[in-house]
Amino acid sequence: MLIQIVAGTFGHQTPTGRVVVIGTGEVVEVAQGVGQRLIERGCAVEAQLIEPASSEPNESNPESEAVKYNISMSREQLVKIGGEIYGLDQEDMAAAKNKAELIAMLDEAKAEFEEAAPDLNAADAIV
Repeated sequence: MLIQIVAGTFGHQTPTGRVVVIGTGEVVEVAQGVGQRLIERGCAVEAQLIEPASSEPNESNPESEAVKYNISMSREQLVKIGGEIYGLDQEDMAAAKNKAELIAMLDEAKAEFEEAAPDLNAADAIV
């Protein structure tokens, strides 16, 4: 059972027999009975890990796709990526003189998209 200490400290015995002090705010995995006892006494709350966001492409999250494009792709393919993935304006993409300009637009949109990604902290995954 995963718990978070909310009041005081807890002397947690590791599998090797060593006792480690767990202070307020810290999270530790303990036996079910120990966790229940600490929760009943108001010293701890049950903690759960939040599943990390998948980096695998999926239909419900098209932005998660690792989009690759290059100069050998057709203009139509590049316009489709620009519109569907990066939300570029169709008129702006149509105004591009050649595929190189279109790729430059995609690169700029991709850089903005990546900058807008949140900075995730592993400690935030604990509830």
